[in-house]
Amino acid sequence: MSSNAFQRSARTAAALASLLAVTSCAPKTSAPPSYPQAPAAPAPQGAESQPEIVSDPSFRQARGQLLPETPEFPAYPGAALVGSAENNRPKAPNRGYTIKWTTKDSVPMVMAWYRKTLEDLGWEFTPPTDGVAISQIANIRKGNLQGTVEAEAEKRGHTEIEVVLKPRQ
Repeated sequence: MSSNAFQRSARTAAALASLLAVTSCAPKTSAPPSYPQAPAAPAPQGAESQPEIVSDPSFRQARGQLLPETPEFPAYPGAALVGSAENNRPKAPNRGYTIKWTTKDSVPMVMAWYRKTLEDLGWEFTPPTDGVAISQIANIRKGNLQGTVEAEAEKRGHTEIEVVLKPRQ
């Protein structure tokens, strides 16, 4: 074989080897090229955290516990306490409290339990009229307190229970 033919043959073989390596048909003899990875998108705020108690940061709140002056109110059995908050801004007259829990039970189960329990404890309970299983709100009253009990199904498989109590007007 002449030297020109040998050089053409060597170039052809090199080109063929290169083409096979790029198309992954040939065995790899070295590590694949390394490309810089795009930074991971940041997780949305609160994606893995518990639900917020109140959205207004100027309301005094306590995560995982009740504020000392929160009125007594029955907690749904087995529900995890998210926390409590005042429903008024600093230096404003007391307008009430919010208490939040979460449970794995359904919205209708939660509302049925609150209806029976609150009526047994002397609360006036005006049940929701729509019967929707995703979210229900009932009006409640007893003594000098009034408010709402709301149960809402959340995307993460929990039902969020929110009780809002304020002085009766």
